[in-house]
Amino acid sequence: MEQHFKTRSMVETALLTAITVIFSFAGLYIPFFGIVITLIWPVPIVILVTRHGLSWGVMATIVSGLLVMMFSGPLAAITIVGSFGLIGIALGYALKRDETPGKVLFAGTAASFISKVLVIALTMAIIGMNPIQEQLKIMEQTMRSSMDFYHLMGIKANDLAMMEKTLETLMEQMRLIVPASFMIGGLFDGALNYVVAKVILKKLGHPLKQIAPFASWQLSRGAAGSLAAALLIAYMGLKSGGESWKIISINVQIIFFIIFAIQGLAVALFYMKRFYRSRIVQILLAAFVLFNPLLSQLLSFLGMIDSFVDFRKLRVSE
Repeated sequence: MEQHFKTRSMVETALLTAITVIFSFAGLYIPFFGIVITLIWPVPIVILVTRHGLSWGVMATIVSGLLVMMFSGPLAAITIVGSFGLIGIALGYALKRDETPGKVLFAGTAASFISKVLVIALTMAIIGMNPIQEQLKIMEQTMRSSMDFYHLMGIKANDLAMMEKTLETLMEQMRLIVPASFMIGGLFDGALNYVVAKVILKKLGHPLKQIAPFASWQLSRGAAGSLAAALLIAYMGLKSGGESWKIISINVQIIFFIIFAIQGLAVALFYMKRFYRSRIVQILLAAFVLFNPLLSQLLSFLGMIDSFVDFRKLRVSE
């Protein structure tokens, strides 16, 4: 029986490793479609770790990286395997331990954030270039080319000056919020691969813990208190001055806003279901609230208050 299990593990490892390599080449050489494939690169690793253990997943990730490096170079291996390998291992390990969906998602988000930082560090060490700075430079050049086009079109000098000032402010803000964007991207990476892997594992006869309905999502008081404390510390540091505190404060505010806006949306949907049964109406109303600046801020405030007050009485029902 043990020999049979080991043989099956080896066969599945070889198959899933081949799939990750194919995903890697698709991401590198197929436009548009390759981007979508790259986003779910960790899924085979998640499945492997969940079904056969951590060591098999780590081995598959290393072999995939070596194969991609042989055929496409070290930078390609770092970009694809380095960016997504740790996500697959972390998600798979959390699922193997039968953790709650919240902890699984946290593991994937943290792994994605760490991976992005490591990939940037390795890229800078190998070729001496910061990929984030290069991307921002490209964006700035594109926007300035648009400004030159508007000038040729005869736009007034005052209007151009105002647009240029807006451009400079936008680029400065984008440089400041890189850490928060990594965290948000990590949340997306973790959620996407968790959901896709969960569907496939269920098809393979490996059911996982059910994800609670969105309307019942709620942060614990401890997590909400930690976020509120982080925001307060960042705000106090901002008052003391300094560029570092400015960056920390802006990023903490963004993360704080997004997390509690999600919870606020869950609260709104919980009560919305009592009045609107149609799923389409619920989605349209939710989108209207999210994309309205004032209402989205109120939504975030609602989510924060709900963490402590528990409007939906979810903790009582538990």
